[in-house]
Amino acid sequence: MRSRSLSALLLTLTALSCQRPDLSGVLLDHEDMLNDRYGAVCECPTAAGFASLADCDDAFVSIGEEHTDCMADALAGHETEGQEYLECANSSLMNYIQCLDANDNCEESKYQSCTDTYESAISTCSSLPADVKVAFDACIPY
Repeated sequence: MRSRSLSALLLTLTALSCQRPDLSGVLLDHEDMLNDRYGAVCECPTAAGFASLADCDDAFVSIGEEHTDCMADALAGHETEGQEYLECANSSLMNYIQCLDANDNCEESKYQSCTDTYESAISTCSSLPADVKVAFDACIPY
């Protein structure tokens, strides 16, 4: 009896360990981070190369459910890699937003430094398979 219980437990644990991670939380975080990034960039529109706040706002599309669903679809079957990438990307975005928020005087050099640091950080994130990355990036209107 005891060996059956142990076998059943091991079988259950094995099945659970093979389940794909649920990306819903990390995808929603990514949606929030992208929207927060757009807001932070537009706090200093001229430093970001825009003539006005209105021009900056017009350049960005708010990321919503349809974009997040698209990202989830793009990552389907690659959830583990997707989670690794999104955790890294979200951390990079959070640091970027904090850097931009600290640019109280809207200095162009500070904006560029923040952007360079972000681009360097995001480039170190684990890469998704090429076709998945193309599909994922197509979901985000930059």
